[in-house]
Amino acid sequence: MKKKQLKETFKHLFFNAVTLVLLLALIPAFIIILIHPVNFQKYQIKLNKKVLNKTEISSYKDLNYDGKQEYIYLNNYTNRTLSMLIYTSDMEHTGQYNSEYYMPDALSRNKIYCEDIDNDSIKEIIYFSQNKDSLFLSIFSYKELKFLLKERFITTIGLNGKHDYDYNWLTSVDINNDNVKEIYFSVIAGYALYPRKLFRYDLAHDSLITSPDVGAKQFAKSFTSESGKLIFLSGSRAADNCHNGFPFAYKDSCVWFFVYDKDLKFITAPERFAGKPSSITDIYKYGENYTAIFINLGTYGENNEILIINPKGKIINRINTPIKSKYENLINLKIGKKYHFFIAENSLDNIFYFEFFPEKQVFKETRLSKKLNGYQPPYIFDIDKDNEDEFFLISFVDNSLYLYRNNLTNEVKVPVDADFRGIENISSKVIDKDIKIIITTKSKVYFYDYFENPNYRFQYLFWIIIYLVSIFFVWLVQLIPKRIEKKQSDLKNKIINLQLKNTQNQLDPHFTFNALNVVASKIYKEDRNTAYDLFERFSRLMRSSLAFSDKIFRPLSDELQFTEDYLEFQKSRFIKVFDYSISVDEDINPEKTEIPKMLIQGFAENCVKHAFKGIQYKGKIIIAVKKEEGETIITIEDNGIGIKQSQINNPVPDSGYGMVTMQEQISLINKLYKKEIVIDVTNKSMNNTSLIGTLISIRL
Repeated sequence: MKKKQLKETFKHLFFNAVTLVLLLALIPAFIIILIHPVNFQKYQIKLNKKVLNKTEISSYKDLNYDGKQEYIYLNNYTNRTLSMLIYTSDMEHTGQYNSEYYMPDALSRNKIYCEDIDNDSIKEIIYFSQNKDSLFLSIFSYKELKFLLKERFITTIGLNGKHDYDYNWLTSVDINNDNVKEIYFSVIAGYALYPRKLFRYDLAHDSLITSPDVGAKQFAKSFTSESGKLIFLSGSRAADNCHNGFPFAYKDSCVWFFVYDKDLKFITAPERFAGKPSSITDIYKYGENYTAIFINLGTYGENNEILIINPKGKIINRINTPIKSKYENLINLKIGKKYHFFIAENSLDNIFYFEFFPEKQVFKETRLSKKLNGYQPPYIFDIDKDNEDEFFLISFVDNSLYLYRNNLTNEVKVPVDADFRGIENISSKVIDKDIKIIITTKSKVYFYDYFENPNYRFQYLFWIIIYLVSIFFVWLVQLIPKRIEKKQSDLKNKIINLQLKNTQNQLDPHFTFNALNVVASKIYKEDRNTAYDLFERFSRLMRSSLAFSDKIFRPLSDELQFTEDYLEFQKSRFIKVFDYSISVDEDINPEKTEIPKMLIQGFAENCVKHAFKGIQYKGKIIIAVKKEEGETIITIEDNGIGIKQSQINNPVPDSGYGMVTMQEQISLINKLYKKEIVIDVTNKSMNNTSLIGTLISIRL
């Protein structure tokens, strides 16, 4: 039963100790993991270079469908004409191709488009140029390295002398089955007001058609219905820029919803949504239908609504949303199979997104993590060509750019300058697993490498190693004091054993028998006072030995009393052999000064046993304690035969408290307590031949 209890107790103590180490190790491990310099993000992005972007644009495009991206560079050559440089995927320069006109004023939205127009499995390069108030279209063959169309006039810009506008690619489709695709794009003016419409250009017949002129600032998207028909759905923004004399219908004092067919004619009458400022800016396909969102930031007009649009472009359902007018930024995006509405409050303090399921007409509102607070809606682009879009978010908190994967995870901070404001264009090139990204802003073009972090896969291994190292560290921290404590305990025990050995030597049966004989002799001689005094001293010796048996130090007063009692007994035994004297300086407090026990007594014993053998005169032992320069000096002096003669007389040391034992004891005490006790033993005759005896000096 006792064995079982002992075993259970041991198991309990062991598991408690192990649990304590494991728990304590979590603290340094957690701190190291938080502050370690190793980057374990799944993805990393590195800035290679940046250039000023006043008259140039760069883009990666896969022109020959080989999975490798060629490099296209446009700039205003000598600030007069537009120059295009093309490099292969191996960065070989194919040549420079110049246009007569310059880069468009719509530089903030300047883009290079690439489409296989003539179905020869090689994409053509499509771009716009400008001369004064006129916009021109160029189409360049990468296969033949020549222009298929060079600066074909498209439209004039502006009704009021302004040239601010944007152009956007819509789609390319072979409408008339002549094996050459028609291209669709939009040109939307800002304060310039004109044009605000869609265009279709037929390269094979050099024909250009447009949608009707409208005053609404449109945001069109192209879709192919289940029946194969091409349809264009376009929302707009109510900016209220059109003046009273504006010549076209559908002014931007409210939002309009337009539906166009392949010939850019209205399929249905434009639908009006009252309220300003307000917008329908994002339209997406959802199953067989389409979905859009109307946001009204004004104080009157329609409520915020989700619009469900059938394949013919007819709005078949308008669903009130939980999205209130306080939301000023919104983008409708699709993540996986879910549709999300990404929304920022006016104050930009918080960002929400809503999951919407049109069939159930259910919204699920989610506030994004605090880390995303203060972001505008994302810029969407498939940088790794895996058919899933990544998101670039601009933070208004620190004016920084962040890149997220399709599921809004794996955040990477993109290095940009302090004057960074927004993204105008993004292109990317995939080389093995590394991705090269070009980001164009209003003022600069940034070139980046985006890649999987090789350290990512070792993140958890690193954490485990850190935790194991922390366990070892905690165990070591606990072990070292124990080892030091054990070492000190061993030294202490060794010192005590040495001192105990000396005590036993002094109080062994032989000494005790001699002491009692002396007392008995005094009683027999009726010297009761002396007998009583000796008996009291003997009692003190015994009591002191027991009281300090487990201690290394004791007060100087107790050590001197012990030495005096011992010497008094020996003096009573060896009558007229020696006398002794003990003195202490007045500036020393014997009660508060501690010294190793048996230190003085041990040397006094050696004097009694060895110093006075064979002398014809009375011996003298002088013990003095004094203070010199902050040190306590103890001297034990005799007028005996000296050390050299004593060694001749006693070649083999007896069982007394020898010098070797004393030196060993002092050495251990110095080591254990970091003290400096110095013992110096000299023949007095070495310094003065007229002197005899030994001088022992102890410095504390």
